[in-house]
Amino acid sequence: MRLLASADNSFAGFNATGSVELVPGFSHDISSEWGHGFLDVAAALMPIGTTSVASSDGIARSTAEPLLVSSVASGDAVAQALSGVDILAVDSLGASFEIPATSLVGTRMAPALQTDALAGLLLGEVPDFGVDRALYPGAVTLPDLDMNGLSISLSLPTGATPEEAFGLAVGRDFATDFGAVSLTAGVGRDGGILLPTFGGEDLSTLVTTSLAARFDLGGGNALRISSDLAYSDAHGGTQLNGAGLEFHADDPFGSGGSLVLAVSLPTAVTSGRTSIVLPVRAALGGDGFQDFDIDLAPDAREIAFSAGYTVPITSGVDAFAGFEVSGNRGNVAGRSELSALIGIVARF
Repeated sequence: MRLLASADNSFAGFNATGSVELVPGFSHDISSEWGHGFLDVAAALMPIGTTSVASSDGIARSTAEPLLVSSVASGDAVAQALSGVDILAVDSLGASFEIPATSLVGTRMAPALQTDALAGLLLGEVPDFGVDRALYPGAVTLPDLDMNGLSISLSLPTGATPEEAFGLAVGRDFATDFGAVSLTAGVGRDGGILLPTFGGEDLSTLVTTSLAARFDLGGGNALRISSDLAYSDAHGGTQLNGAGLEFHADDPFGSGGSLVLAVSLPTAVTSGRTSIVLPVRAALGGDGFQDFDIDLAPDAREIAFSAGYTVPITSGVDAFAGFEVSGNRGNVAGRSELSALIGIVARF
C-alpha cells in the first residue's frame, strides 16, 4: 500500500487518466501507460499525505498548523521547554513517525521597532523616542481623553487579524515637589501577542497597572522612571512586567531642540507555567501520552536603547532624527534589531 501511495508520478510524460483512493481521504493518480508510476522505497518510509498529532482529548490536529504559538512576552520559552523532545505524528495511511515537538511551535514576531513613531508620522506627529510602548500591539490606540484630571486611553482592534488585543486604561497625574507621579490602571484582552496560545484557545484577560515618576532636574532637563505590571488569568495565573528610564533635555545645543535618551525592558513574562500533553513513544515500546511542563518566562530578557533629537526649523515645521537598537529582540536570546528615523514633519 505504501509503495503505491508513494510511487513517483511527477515525471515528464506521466499523464493521469484517473485516480485510486487508497484509503479514505487519500488518492493517488494513475496512468493507463505508467500505472502508479515508479516505485520509491525511500519515499515509502517517509510520512505520506497529511500528518496529524493526537491529543489526549481524542482530537487529531494537523501538523500543518502550529499547535502552540509563542508570544512576544514569552519569547522562545515554549520552544526551549520542548527542545530535544520527539512526539508521534500519524500520516494519511495510519503509520506513526517521530517528529520534533518544536516543529509544532509557531512564533509571533515582535512589532518592528519604532512602529508607534511611524504611525504617528501619518498623523503629522513628531516621533516620540521615549520608552512608552503600546501594551496591546496591533491595536489602534485612540488619543487620550482628559476628563476632570483623569486620562482615559482606549485601544481597539482593527479586525485585520484574530490575534489583535484591545483594552481600556484610566490614569491620573499628581504634582509633587520633585516633578510628578503618574498612576494608571487598566483591563484588556490579549489574543496571543503577549501570552502564548495552545490549541487555538480563546483570548486572555489582562489586568494592568503602571507607575511613573518624573524628576525635574532644572534647566529644562527631566528624568522619568516607569514600571508596568500585568496579571492574566491564563495558564493558572501569569505575571508580566516592563520598565523604562529616559532622560529629556530641552535646548541642549542652543538651537531650540529637544533630546531624548532612553533604555527600556519591554513587557515580558516573569512568572507563569503551563503544561501540554503530547503523544510519545514509550521507552519500553508502545505509544502513550506524556505531560510536559513549560515555564513561560523567557531566559533572555529584551533590552532596548533609543535616542532622538527634534529641532524646529520654522513655524509648524520640525526636523527629527533618532535610532533604536534592541538586544534579545522579542525576548529571544541572540536576536537583535536596529532602526533609524530621519525626516521632517510639517503641519498646516
